[in-house]
Amino acid sequence: MAITLTQWMAIALLGLLSLGVIPQVWASWVRSSVARRALTHEQARLALQEKLLQREEAIAEDSWTGYRKFRLQKRVEEANDIASFYLEPHDGLALPPFHPGQHLTFRFRLPDAVKPAVRCYSLSNAPTDNRYYRISVKHLLADDEQPADGVVSSHLHQQLREGDIIDVRAPSGRFVLDELSSQPLLLIAGGVGITPLLSMIDYLLNQGSERQIDLIYSVRYKADAMMLDHFSRLQRVYNNFRLHLVVTGEHCDEACSDRRVDVTLIKQLLNCDEQYPDIDIALQPQVYLCGPASMMQSLRISLATWGVPGKMLSFEAFGASAVKRVKDTVVPLDGPKYSIEFRRSQRSIDWCPSDGSLLEFAEANGIMLDSGCRVGDCGTCLIAVLEGEVKYPDRVPELTLAMGTCLACIGKPGSDLVVDA
Repeated sequence: MAITLTQWMAIALLGLLSLGVIPQVWASWVRSSVARRALTHEQARLALQEKLLQREEAIAEDSWTGYRKFRLQKRVEEANDIASFYLEPHDGLALPPFHPGQHLTFRFRLPDAVKPAVRCYSLSNAPTDNRYYRISVKHLLADDEQPADGVVSSHLHQQLREGDIIDVRAPSGRFVLDELSSQPLLLIAGGVGITPLLSMIDYLLNQGSERQIDLIYSVRYKADAMMLDHFSRLQRVYNNFRLHLVVTGEHCDEACSDRRVDVTLIKQLLNCDEQYPDIDIALQPQVYLCGPASMMQSLRISLATWGVPGKMLSFEAFGASAVKRVKDTVVPLDGPKYSIEFRRSQRSIDWCPSDGSLLEFAEANGIMLDSGCRVGDCGTCLIAVLEGEVKYPDRVPELTLAMGTCLACIGKPGSDLVVDA
C-alpha cells in the first residue's frame, strides 16, 4: 500500500520527537518570542522617555515665574455646584505642557479683603492640548468653623465672568502620574477629587496606553458626579478603562454601589480576593487617591492593611496638611522643644513636636501667615528666617529656596528660631 504525504509527515514528526528535536525547536522559539517582546517593550519605553524629555524642554522654554495674566475663556456647568473654567493666556503666548495630576496656583484680589487670597486648583484637562488650561471647582459654602473656605469658590462661581483676568502661577505639584510604569492603575476619587485623576485618564487613553485603568469614583449623590457621559464614552471606546461609581447617600440605583469605599469594596470591584503582595507582580496596581482629607486618611490606613507598599501609593487631599502618612499618625510627645520669635508680630512662643509645622503653629496662636497649597509646592507661605535653622522631616520642598528663607507650611524648627512674621 502506498504511503500518503500526510503519513510521511507523521512518521517524520515521530522521528524528530524521538530525537528530541521538536522540544529543542519549541524552547528556542519561546526564548526568541520572549526576547522579541522584551525588545519591543524596551523600544516603547525609550520612545516614551524621549517624549517626556521633549515635554520637559517645552516646559523649560514656555514656563514663567511669578504670576501671569490669564483670561476666562468659558465656563461649563458639570454637576451639582461644580463648574469647569477654561483659561487662556492674556498675552497670547504659548502655554507650557504639564504633568498629569499637577495644579495651578491662583491669586485673587477680593473686594474688602486686606490681602489677596491664594488657592490651588488641580488641572482637569490632559496636557496634550496647549490652547488652554482647565480647572473644575466645587462651590463650597462657608460655615461658622471655617468661614474662609467658601470665599474664593463663591467668587469663581458667582462673580467671575467670561473675559475676566486672573493671576496664575505655572503648573506645579508632585501628585503626578508615573508615566514610565506599565503597572495597572487603581484611581480612587472622592467628590471633586476626580479632577487630577481625570487629567491622568484622558492623557493615557489619548496616548493609546494599554495599561488597565480602574476608576472608583465616590460621591454622595449621583447628581454630584461630573462628566459621567464622558466616562461612559471612554468605557465604550477603550477596553482597558472601567468606571466604578460609588454613591454613599440616598437614591442609589442599579448602576452604582451604595457602600463606602474601603478595601473590602475595592477587592470586590476588582474581582480580587488576594492580599496585595500575593497578586502577580505584573498585575499589582499603582494606587492614586484624591479627595477629602478624612476619606484619604481612612483609605491610607485601609490600603496599608491590604499590604499596598508606600512606593505604589500616591495621594492628594483637600486640606492636605491634615493627612499624615500612616507611619506618622502617632505624633511623638517627647522631643526637642524650641522657642520661636515671630518678630513682626512681637510674639515669642515655645514650640514642641506635637505643634506641627510653622504654619500650623502660627495659626494656632493667632498669627496669620499667607498660604496656598499647604504642601510645599506653591511657595505662598515663604518667610524669612532671621536666626536659627528650619528642617523638613516629612517632605522635601519642591521649590529651590533662597538662603535665609523657609516654607512655613512644611517647615519645622531645628533650633530656636527668629522669623520675619
